[in-house]
Amino acid sequence: MEITVNTPITHLRPDLRNATVEVAEGKTLREFMKDVSLSDYSIEYVLINKKKAEMTQQLQSGDDLFFIPMMAGG
Repeated sequence: MEITVNTPITHLRPDLRNATVEVAEGKTLREFMKDVSLSDYSIEYVLINKKKAEMTQQLQSGDDLFFIPMMAGG
């Protein structure tokens, strides 16, 4: 199945900016993040179809993922 991925984290995964990605049926968000080497620690939260997602959420064909990076300041 295909999902769309977008992230402003181009320094970590420039290939995931406006990308269509093939994902196995039944894959969870956490499993997908592990597969593409995106750490839970570098991501503040994830939107799936413009709604905040849980890491245990199963991905569905046509899902639109947007990764919000962890921010730091000083």
